[in-house]
Amino acid sequence: MLQEVFEMRKLTFFSIALIFAACVFAGCGGDDDDDDNITGPGGSGDGLGGYATMKTGSWAKHNMTSPPGATDIYKWMGEDNWEGKQCYIMEFEMFMPGEGTTITQMWLDKATYEAVLYLVKMDGKVMRMPLGQTPDVPGDETYTGPDVERVGEDKYTTPTNKTVNVVIYRQNTTIGAHEYWTSNEVPFGSVKDLLNGQIQSQLYDFASSGAVRGISKEEAMNAEEMTFPGIPGGGDIPGGGDIPGGGDIPGGGDIPGGGGVGEVVITVGAGARPTITVSQPIQYLILIAGFMPVWSFDSPDLGQAGGLSFAGPFQYGVLPNGANSDLPNPPDMVAGESYMIQVTGVNDAGISLSGFYTFTR
Repeated sequence: MLQEVFEMRKLTFFSIALIFAACVFAGCGGDDDDDDNITGPGGSGDGLGGYATMKTGSWAKHNMTSPPGATDIYKWMGEDNWEGKQCYIMEFEMFMPGEGTTITQMWLDKATYEAVLYLVKMDGKVMRMPLGQTPDVPGDETYTGPDVERVGEDKYTTPTNKTVNVVIYRQNTTIGAHEYWTSNEVPFGSVKDLLNGQIQSQLYDFASSGAVRGISKEEAMNAEEMTFPGIPGGGDIPGGGDIPGGGDIPGGGDIPGGGGVGEVVITVGAGARPTITVSQPIQYLILIAGFMPVWSFDSPDLGQAGGLSFAGPFQYGVLPNGANSDLPNPPDMVAGESYMIQVTGVNDAGISLSGFYTFTR
């Protein structure tokens, strides 16, 4: 079960980060002044305030380049009330060949755009994820930046023969030149995403109605809280932290927060290739620049108690011995760029470890 949880966290984190990046750029695209005819957010370039113009049941399906056959469906499910807050609901349905479909559902406070509920559904099971695991949600604003350039307009025709007008933006990032094709005629705005000239994803089909909610409100209300094995007594281990079999938990056995999930404190040194230190051994690390993952590594025993873990310190870009990586060769960190690090692990006692750290170099 823990293995599945860790893989799910990786999958949903990548997916949501990319989707939010698309939403931000969607607010910039399009010149249509007739907001009543717009199904995507950001009518007339007004930013994500266009959420209010989206029609319940709107959806957009994208084909991903890697891995071949992977797809994403973004769905706008309208409004509902959660614990006294009126919320927008969006769903992201990701299909990965050989792994099946994962549904992520986000409830955003209508007044603040803050996430108030984060659900994941895999193999028919719905789990309520910690809000601390979600990336920041864009607010009611148009994306701007000194490194973003509007480079032109074009038309795009989907494989299902629907043609939309697009505005093209280019942004220089730490991993290369990103090009975003956006359209206010498309729910969520995203049409095509290219990195260094290579297509990462592109729109397959879309409509302003017909999306079916993958996680019902009843399922949301009955969802199990995502927890990990805890230790009776609120986190203290009798005997100062000694675990039968010779395992010790640093810090005398106290688990930060007094529960079953341990915190990992992360510190980062200076420079373009800084040293990253962690207070407890980890099995997985991902580093995000802006919205894009640039470096990651994980243990072949990911999610397994007693499996291979890495104590650090880590040199940015240098893989620990025995680690796997989807992103083994990151670019130098750039002065003034914002970064986020997420780490996870599980120790010999079966206790989940997690940590987040955001910084600007």
